[in-house]
Amino acid sequence: MASLCVYDGSPINSELIVNSEGKMISITLNTISPIKEYKSNIFIRFKVSDTNVGATTITINSLSKRPVYKVSDAGVIPLEGSELQKDGIYELIYNNSTLTRSLDGWYLLNPTPKTPPKIEIFPPGFIATFAMKEVPNGWFICDGASYERKKYPRLFKAIGEHWGTDNDTTFKVPDFRGMFLRGFDDGRGIDKGRKFAQKQQDSLKAHTHTCTVQSAGAHTHKYKRFAYGGRTVGKHHPNFYINEETWNTASAGTHTHNATISSTGAAETRPVNTTVVYAIKS
Repeated sequence: MASLCVYDGSPINSELIVNSEGKMISITLNTISPIKEYKSNIFIRFKVSDTNVGATTITINSLSKRPVYKVSDAGVIPLEGSELQKDGIYELIYNNSTLTRSLDGWYLLNPTPKTPPKIEIFPPGFIATFAMKEVPNGWFICDGASYERKKYPRLFKAIGEHWGTDNDTTFKVPDFRGMFLRGFDDGRGIDKGRKFAQKQQDSLKAHTHTCTVQSAGAHTHKYKRFAYGGRTVGKHHPNFYINEETWNTASAGTHTHNATISSTGAAETRPVNTTVVYAIKS
């Protein structure tokens, strides 16, 4: 196995050139140890003077340039960019196996791993409930506050001015404090006439109550009165008398009576509930 260690051993001079399109890197390495031809298993360790921006080739001394490959989950592929970082120390091994003739070249053993893309579980504008009053970073409490469009462009792009605005540089988040949320009808006909993001006041469905008072029918009431009589009334006529008589009132006719039903309840109609915090993803 041919081996050459050029870092912390034989010194190496390197030159890194980016092509005119800024898409390919050409690295030239000049070593004190003689390398007259490319052979499998030549090993080189070197320090990079800059970051590669795309496919990369390496030239040793006066030999022709050879591509640099890496092994990825897609197999053996040319470098794509950023595998070599400025001032980083990297290791290469040469391969010219007849089984992989189309992939002859340098193989980078320790490419700098790419930073995985940030995965956002919740998109901007997503509404969530929290069981605490302080929400995590990246979330805003739905309290109707105003925010700068330039500072939060993704959230503004998601919700626009649906929930209000102070001027053409700001936008408001929804104000869900003390509110129940309801799915937008969007023409279904259950909640007719509602616009998206429109507040609706509390209400009771129109209804009546039945109250029946028994009819009394046509009737009269009896009452007693005193009646007096005599052929001649006066103190010299002892035939004066007083009688108790029963009389009837005039008939009121068939009729009913009005009834008043007492009111009950609180200031709103609501189901059993508990409080949480609504917040929106920025």
